[in-house]
Amino acid sequence: MNRVPVCRLLLLSGMMLLAGAGPAHARETRAFVSMEVFSVTPCRELVLAPGRGGQDLLARDEAGQVVRRGQRFLVRLEGERIVLDGIPCSGGLSVEGAVLLESGRVRRYSSDGVRLRPGRGALSVVVRLSFEEYLAGVVTAESAPWAGLPANRALNCLSAQAIACRSYALYYAGKGRHHDAHFCDSTHCQAWRDPAGGALVLRAVRETAGKALFLGSEIAPAFYASTMGGQSVLPGEVWGDMALDRFFRRVPATLPGESRALAAASPHAHWSWTVSHRKLGEILADSFGFVWDGRDISVERTASGTAGRIRFGRETVNAEEFRLAFCRAVHWGSLRSLSFDVRLSSAQVIFTGRGLGHGVGMCQYGALELARRGWAGDRILAWYYPALKIRDCNIAMHLGRQ
Repeated sequence: MNRVPVCRLLLLSGMMLLAGAGPAHARETRAFVSMEVFSVTPCRELVLAPGRGGQDLLARDEAGQVVRRGQRFLVRLEGERIVLDGIPCSGGLSVEGAVLLESGRVRRYSSDGVRLRPGRGALSVVVRLSFEEYLAGVVTAESAPWAGLPANRALNCLSAQAIACRSYALYYAGKGRHHDAHFCDSTHCQAWRDPAGGALVLRAVRETAGKALFLGSEIAPAFYASTMGGQSVLPGEVWGDMALDRFFRRVPATLPGESRALAAASPHAHWSWTVSHRKLGEILADSFGFVWDGRDISVERTASGTAGRIRFGRETVNAEEFRLAFCRAVHWGSLRSLSFDVRLSSAQVIFTGRGLGHGVGMCQYGALELARRGWAGDRILAWYYPALKIRDCNIAMHLGRQ
């Protein structure tokens, strides 16, 4: 297994850039967050290697006693027990300092230690990163494909994304979504990917350091999604809870005086998906517990025009719950948004739609187009979040302790 050294070079190149933080963004390099990793691809076996300077790793048990010291650890979950290089361990382990982690093809990095616990059928792995490292990885993973833009315009798009990601992270950091960590590395929180080599991403994160979106004195959960299907929607129209609606306004897919949607170039602008009556019936039975007779599908729409509820014969289900159940059963690229229509044929159900994602907040492909036209990051954010203002925020206060 000779991939860890390559991983080390790539990861460290990005982290060395982050380590050069100056006073303007020192508060984000000094604030640390915990992140649960391998949450998309749970692991039962994990390789750990030193993250900097070739220093030995030091693994301790829950009592603080040194279990092992070395340059490479192999950790396995056997039953409900962690085994470190063949040594059974009672309870959890902690590894100090900078650590590289690899499980199959998935690689992660910690700049300030790792906590390992036996989980339900997989290892529970929590790393610590500076908030700047965390945010750079989120922007890397979550941004629309900006590589085709000139650097100055790509920076505008990335700056808008960085502020939105920072706002979302700080809003949810203290909400207890994870027992042992601030965040996870999946879209349950925000996706995270190694930012190594992304100098422009790092610059966007640093140049917007401490900037977040606020409604009055309250930091905002700045939702964003890939491609707007029509106008943007309110959280209550998607998830049924209107408590967050105050942060958002419905924003059109086009600029005033234009007919072409800003996100028209997105590969998700238009899509279709076909499924058999039998398969749809199985999904409804498995996920919602009723038998569909193969007739009478109708869509109840929200004020934004998206699907709010879907009626299958006499039964009605929440559209977003149905979309997620359908995607889990068929393919995550199937029902890409709630902007869809349904048509029945003799043996098939045809969904045709527009857009990708929940449709709340910033449209990322739309932001990409605005950046291409020369819009600055703050102007892009003002268009997609008209109720919010960019302000400085207290990173440490919002992160709390984890």
